[in-house]
Order: sequence, then C-alpha cells, then structure tokens
Amino acid sequence: MSPKYISIPGIDLKPTEQLTIKPNVKKTNTTILSTGFDLGFKLVNNTGRNALIKQIILPIKEIRNSNYYLKLDFYELTDNKNDITSKKINGDSQFIPVASLQSGNNAISLDEKIALPKEGVLLSMRIIENIGKYSDRVTNPVIVFYHDKVFGNTYFYNSKHIWEEFKSNPKIAIGLVLLQ
Repeated sequence: MSPKYISIPGIDLKPTEQLTIKPNVKKTNTTILSTGFDLGFKLVNNTGRNALIKQIILPIKEIRNSNYYLKLDFYELTDNKNDITSKKINGDSQFIPVASLQSGNNAISLDEKIALPKEGVLLSMRIIENIGKYSDRVTNPVIVFYHDKVFGNTYFYNSKHIWEEFKSNPKIAIGLVLLQ
C-alpha cells in the first residue's frame, strides 16, 4: 500500500505516518515518583522531521499506591537544548488515574497532540491526590519507573519555579508514538 496524495489547488496533503519509538528499558535501575514535586524528562526528536506526540509509553516496574493521579504537562525547550522555559505548551494538564496503570508498558493517549520540534520538549510528571489540589508534602512512593539504557538527565521543578537538573538521577525510559 503506497501513500495517496490529494491535490487541492495551492495545497498538497499527504496521509500522516505513525512512528513508534519503543522505550529503551534498563531493568536494573529505577526511579520512584512520590507526591510533592514535579520531575521532568527531555523528549528528543531524532526523526529529522517535525512530529506530533500522539502517545507516550511508560514502562512501569511497580505501582505502590493506586489512590492517586499522574499529572502530565509539556514544557518548551530553547534552541540550545540545555535550557528549559517555564512556558507550558499543552492547554490543560492531563490526569491519569494511577489505578489505570499497571506493571509493564503503559501507552497513554494524549488528550491533545503535542508538537515535537527539533529541540524536543520536556515532559513533566507529578503525583497528586486530588485533581485541582496539589501538595508539596512528600509522602510514600507511588510509581516505580524503569530507567533508560541511554543516559539522560532528570529535571526537578524547584521552589523558585525553575527547572533544575537533578544530576544524581538518570532519565526514566519513555517511548513515543509520533505522527509525521
């Protein structure tokens, strides 16, 4: 089956291709996400083309408490890839009941497709008790994620509302389903 091109005077449309980038899991190391803080992970665009993120794939080792929500947001990166702005690029935050997740790969369809430019984006995750109510109090661990085999850094949203590199903690494994 080959792509079918549709020609409209002045506009050429072609079907969207879907590309799945599987998570590169290192099962010997993990990161635990608890309530009380945001962790961020850079999602890099290695395709050489503009893309939209349709789904994220989160390989989870263990769910320790399912009475919470996983809050997802996406933030802009600057051109030099090392700077993260505080500019959120998705409209509303997405909330996933932790009870709907399980050990293994979890494909999470995004409520809105997120543009993945050359510079990439930062995926922010936070565990919350109730939608609309956030606590800075760190409590028991909720989700245990596997690390990525390729070294990448974790970022922490500090009290000054700045993303700061958390050098002692490698990036968790994250897969993507892209539309190009």
